[in-house]
Amino acid sequence: MLYGAYGYTGQLIIEEAVARGHTPLLAGRSADKIKPLAERYGLPYVAFDLSNAEAMLKAHGVPLVLHTAGPFVRTSAPMVDACLRTKTHYLDITGEIPVYESVLGRNADASAAGIVLMPGVGLDIVPTDCLARYVIDKVPDAVTLDIAMQVLNPSNGEPGFSRGTLKTALDMFAEGGCVRRGGKLVRHEIGLFERKFRFPHGVYAAVAVPVGDVITAWYSHHIPNITVYAAFPPSMLNLARTLSYVIREVVRRPAVRQWVSVQVDRVLFGPSEAVRQTGRTYQYARAEAADGRSAEAWLETTEGYRFTALAAVRAVERVLDGSYQGALTPAQAFGADFVLDIPTTKRVDRI
Repeated sequence: MLYGAYGYTGQLIIEEAVARGHTPLLAGRSADKIKPLAERYGLPYVAFDLSNAEAMLKAHGVPLVLHTAGPFVRTSAPMVDACLRTKTHYLDITGEIPVYESVLGRNADASAAGIVLMPGVGLDIVPTDCLARYVIDKVPDAVTLDIAMQVLNPSNGEPGFSRGTLKTALDMFAEGGCVRRGGKLVRHEIGLFERKFRFPHGVYAAVAVPVGDVITAWYSHHIPNITVYAAFPPSMLNLARTLSYVIREVVRRPAVRQWVSVQVDRVLFGPSEAVRQTGRTYQYARAEAADGRSAEAWLETTEGYRFTALAAVRAVERVLDGSYQGALTPAQAFGADFVLDIPTTKRVDRI
């Protein structure tokens, strides 16, 4: 079952699933939105609110749910609960720290049910999770992990994100930044912890951002000090630094966030096919032990939404073809090389 199928990313996942010979059961809250989509692809569908998720999973007997309806901080828990009660595998494409904490915290429940709970099978967090495991495998006693990422899309005036991504970002921005220090999560103003990173195409300044690896790398490897950075062109970095405090204070107000959400629905859908085919994303990871031993690596892959569709479908295939159980990150379950299954992905140890 693909829940949230009529969202921007959901539709990309449908295209990839059908291209790979699958016939997912499309699902979402709105029958008016899901029916024409199902008819277009010749797929079965069902419309239901998450309060009825358990009954619907029982009625349709699906072995796995790929959950793509965000913001996940609001939608994940009821679907996870339904999956645990019906012994249905649960995967999602979240990037939200509280969701990683919640879902990965239910390992005992997932193991008892004999199912997989796997948050983040898209751009968040497959590339960084796999790259982190790759460098940590070289330094198993690492105490520090630094990750940096950069998204490069054609500069043609098109939006580089979907409405769902922007809404999630507003919620995350309201909470501020997050790093891990001494094994504990530490909140901070976005725009702190600035440093420069070398990517294959140049050196860029980056700032710490609240991304799921601060949860997943701790969960998988117990790395006590984790920082995730996002690299930007200088003009964007300066703007973000200038506006971060003001924006955070504004979006923390629920009424303002609701108004912005309505406006986003009116004007935004997501990047075009041209952007998805030509955009690239880059990741860097470095693990360091207390005695200074370290390992680093770089990853280059396709545009983010395209990557999410490709990775999510392959993660579904792996889970259905395997005997996994428990709450797992993608790299925990599939290994560091899983990301290399995604077309056009390259990993190097030096540049």
